Amino acid sequence: MEVIRFFNPKPYEKSLIAQLHGLAIEKIETAKNYICNIDDADWWIEKGNQLEAAPLLCRVIEEMADRDLPEKKPALVVAVDLETLLRPEAPVSETVGRVIHTTGRLTMDIDYPEKREDFNEAVKAFNPRWDAPTRRWVFEFREDQMPDIAAEVVAHLVGSGFVLRVKDTALRELVQSGEFKKSDGRRIDYAGGDFLRIDWHRIDGDYYEEVRKLVGSKWDRENRTVLVPIGSIDDIRDFASKFGFPMTDLAIKAAEAFDEFRRSGMIEGKKRAKGKAAPILDRKVFPDTIKINPDLLD
Repeated sequence: MEVIRFFNPKPYEKSLIAQLHGLAIEKIETAKNYICNIDDADWWIEKGNQLEAAPLLCRVIEEMADRDLPEKKPALVVAVDLETLLRPEAPVSETVGRVIHTTGRLTMDIDYPEKREDFNEAVKAFNPRWDAPTRRWVFEFREDQMPDIAAEVVAHLVGSGFVLRVKDTALRELVQSGEFKKSDGRRIDYAGGDFLRIDWHRIDGDYYEEVRKLVGSKWDRENRTVLVPIGSIDDIRDFASKFGFPMTDLAIKAAEAFDEFRRSGMIEGKKRAKGKAAPILDRKVFPDTIKINPDLLD
């Protein structure tokens, strides 16, 4: 469902709201651009009911009764609660973005109403995905990264000159204190089946061309990662050593299990031809539940 600034009731709903609550339709158009700055906004988003938003519209209209409203600037979000704002010394825009996050969650959304390429480039440094229905950037973090990674993302955007509204007190205070540990997105993990996955943040550097040189590598669009067959483990280890990519414990165990298969002769010992991945067993070497020799777990 779209965010509040795109509040757009159908004509009959708009008329019904106006009739039931004595609202002028033109004031509904003005008020809708400011609703996202009211504390009840999150409630409205969850409910997703145009008619249920009417009391909130009434409240907004009352608060704006004595104001000279910039009706020609509906894309600009005007802050109501200044305490929740994180503002750089020299903002590149007065537009206020919203950070939607609740302490304890592993996801964070950012809603930025102004279309700016410099914002898009800044936000892509941490590899979020774009959610078209809500028109938000969505970040998905690992548990071991939180809460530092969320604070780092917000600090990076504010440091790039963008004003953000952060209602989550714990996250906002962590950003303001600067006492968060900067993340290193570089990582090689076991992806299931016969594959390892290689991840990094753009802010860490551009490794895509180097990763794609690994035999059998392919881009996984859904999970925003590069998959490399376990049969290319020798090249993967060389890559990891050269560019400083740590392997997770599970990736190491998967690689060791593959080494054991290779030593046992269960994988053909043919010399690998240039441009071809090392041969893999006809069946999956590592099914969804990886089976590793217990001796390797010591």
